[in-house]
Amino acid sequence: MDKSNAISQINCDRPVEGHFTFKKSGGSFFQFGLVRGFMDCHYSSDIKSPSMEFTWEGSDEMDPASGSGRIEIIDGKLEGIIYFHLGDESTFTAEKTQ
Repeated sequence: MDKSNAISQINCDRPVEGHFTFKKSGGSFFQFGLVRGFMDCHYSSDIKSPSMEFTWEGSDEMDPASGSGRIEIIDGKLEGIIYFHLGDESTFTAEKTQ
């Protein structure tokens, strides 16, 4: 995955620690920096290459924002890209925490 547009850890963790939260019953969400969104997730059925595609809507610095994204599990980490509708895109890597 191209890391040229990767979200920096410093920007990701302001004002709260950047995170993705996945719930079996729906209601999955994320926040990094001042961007937060609620996701509509679609999981792949390929056990050898687990992945998820999603659309999202939320806010970016209090302005409405939306887009899509894709996440793959690679070596136990989430590797992904998030797209802003008619805007930027950013790659990220995330690890599971408590």
